[in-house]
Amino acid sequence: MTLDERILAYLDGSSTPAETAALEQVLETDRAARDRFARLCEHDAALRHILTCDVPAPRRRAPVATPQTPWTAIVIVAAAVLFAIVLFSALSGGEPPTTKVARPRPAPPTTSPREADPPPPPPPPPPPAPRKVEPKPEVPVFTPAPPPPPPPQPLPAPEPRPEPSPKPAPPPPPLPPPAPKTTETILVVARLEQVKGQVEVDSASVPEGFELPADKGVRTGTEGSVTLRLSDSTVVELAGDTRVTQVSTEKRIVLDAGTATAQVTRQQPGRPLLFITPHAEARVLGTKLTLTVGPSETRLEVREGRVKLTRLSDNASVEVTAGQFAIASDAVRPTAKKIAAPNPRVPLAEDFDTDARWQRIDGGFPTAVKGSLEIDLSPRPNDPYPSTWHVPGGLRTKQSFA
Repeated sequence: MTLDERILAYLDGSSTPAETAALEQVLETDRAARDRFARLCEHDAALRHILTCDVPAPRRRAPVATPQTPWTAIVIVAAAVLFAIVLFSALSGGEPPTTKVARPRPAPPTTSPREADPPPPPPPPPPPAPRKVEPKPEVPVFTPAPPPPPPPQPLPAPEPRPEPSPKPAPPPPPLPPPAPKTTETILVVARLEQVKGQVEVDSASVPEGFELPADKGVRTGTEGSVTLRLSDSTVVELAGDTRVTQVSTEKRIVLDAGTATAQVTRQQPGRPLLFITPHAEARVLGTKLTLTVGPSETRLEVREGRVKLTRLSDNASVEVTAGQFAIASDAVRPTAKKIAAPNPRVPLAEDFDTDARWQRIDGGFPTAVKGSLEIDLSPRPNDPYPSTWHVPGGLRTKQSFA
């Protein structure tokens, strides 16, 4: 069905609801369709106006013998022709002709012998005067006043809430178990024996049999001496004014000052006993030696076995065998030398009663004299001039004077 057919069906009321809905959808989306719909509506309105116009009623005249022309039929025929033209132009897509359709005029009636006009009818009686409608009195409608609102009801008192019972106090947390007693393991590296005079460990005097912990040191006073017995039965004797700052489990003894004489048991290969001084390092595998540390040098004397002495400043080293000594200092390169034989001890006696002065005694000190002296003429280990006549050993009283 074309657009014009849908519009004409809509205008004459013969379209179905589905066709009407389809036409409305087309008109909403297509502007040209809306223009076409407006034109056809104008044509339809014009035709309806023409078809509904009243034909002027002819004056009543005396009936004429000749038949009158049917004007109503002529108007209906003309309207049908005009509608057909408009419909044809709408279906053919062309614009309807703009020429105005002349309303057909009725043909003049044929002249006939005019009869005498009938007498005019009597005038109609005047219409009765309209009855004057008196307005009804308004009856006041009594509207009862609304009842006053009831007074507000008092709010019910809130019910007292039961007080919560106090929560019991939480039990105290359990006490942590006592920490296990830790037993501190003290590793002992030496036992102190033959303690004489002032002997200190950590600035505190120690008694005979004191067990020296690892990495601790020992210090002796001027008149003190002590013997250290290591775990492998090595014995180290410390003379007076000797300071050992460390004896470690790694077979390491740090000697800062003084004199130490050691009888070292045979060590395992590759694990020598080390003596460390400010000037040198002595590696001992099993021997008897004496180390004397001074302010500027370290002297090593080997009585048995073999010891390697290394100067710390440049790692210059020398092996010192039994009966030799070596000195490590910045001024002297370590060199092994033979230890000079000690001068013999000469016992001398003086009774202070005769004119004879000192008398040499052979076979030891007599027991009948009141007093005696022993002069030690042997050089000290660190004496730079061992051949000079002197008394480096000092005087030792062998028997008290009476």
